Amino acid sequence: MKRIAVAAMAVLVAVSGVFASDYFFAAEKGMVLINANVKPKSLNAKKLKIKNFTRATIKDVENIGDTLVITYVLETLNKKLKADKNDIPFTYRVKIVDGTLVMDAASFMTVPAEVGGAISVSGDMPRLPANISAGQRLNDVSFDIITDLELMKQTTNIAITDYKCLAVESVTVPAGTFEAYKITQTVTATTKMIVSVSVTSVSETWNVKGIGPVKTIAYNAKGKAQSASVLYEIKR
Repeated sequence: MKRIAVAAMAVLVAVSGVFASDYFFAAEKGMVLINANVKPKSLNAKKLKIKNFTRATIKDVENIGDTLVITYVLETLNKKLKADKNDIPFTYRVKIVDGTLVMDAASFMTVPAEVGGAISVSGDMPRLPANISAGQRLNDVSFDIITDLELMKQTTNIAITDYKCLAVESVTVPAGTFEAYKITQTVTATTKMIVSVSVTSVSETWNVKGIGPVKTIAYNAKGKAQSASVLYEIKR
């Protein structure tokens, strides 16, 4: 069940070949991106307060027809950058379709064999085109995550609104200084079982071409920062 929760969170928050540097995602096979999950208040302090790390390794890059498919392996690391023995590495995919980055939601939805059942996704996925500019508004999207397990069945609707590029600016993180596109979006997750429960959050993400997110801050509906991460290291 822990793995399912991690997968759903990955969907909420929001290529290769010679054109990889044009897109907002890393796409070099074997490339490793290490992100530090930090306490939000420490972002403006002299020293970051690190909670743990995540390590994303590009396992494969494939050209399938007109689509570029990049496969990632995501792991949780402790403060000493050591893998958590109790955490199962998570594999997911992203795609480049017609010059636009698209999350492959189906790759996030996995169910351990011991749990039984299935998870499916329907609707529109978030898309981030390569040619965005400051002030540009992106399309709102909505999709459903349908969980049909042996012990439960529920539908969670994810609505992404106010999706836009606020600015293009320089941002400095432990991995270096980059020109980044600051993207904001409002995410409303509505879960329907016996009753409907909705949770709204707002995220700000600084995206760099050829790398992806280098800094992310998530806020609750009242505007209080709940979590943050920064790119800590890049290995090629």
